[in-house]
Amino acid sequence: MVDTVDRERPPGTVMTIDYDVIDVHALDHNTKYDLLADMHLATPERSLMVARALGVLPPVVRMVAVQPVDAETMHIGMSPEIEAAVDVAIEEINRCVDSLLAGMIPEER
Repeated sequence: MVDTVDRERPPGTVMTIDYDVIDVHALDHNTKYDLLADMHLATPERSLMVARALGVLPPVVRMVAVQPVDAETMHIGMSPEIEAAVDVAIEEINRCVDSLLAGMIPEER
C-alpha cells in the first residue's frame, strides 16, 4: 500500500510500516462491533482486519507512507514537501517489492 500517514514526523518523511493485523475471529462480539461496525471510520488497520477476516489478506502487509504537511485539511495536488518525497518513496517501494520477491519460492512468483 502507498499513502500519506500522519505519524507526527517532519513533512515529506518517507516511512515503511509493517502491519500486525488483528484477527477479528479472536475478538469477542462487542470488541468486533466497536472496531468494525462503522466503516465511515475506516482506517487502513480496520480495512486490513476485514480483509483478513475474509481470507484475502497476503501474509505480509506493508505500507510505504509519506508524512503529509497537514493531515486534517483536504488539498488538491501535492505540497512541495510531498513532491520532493516521491522519488524516495518510489525507491522504497522498489526495495520492498524486491525484498518480498527474494523471500518467495519460485513456484509462488
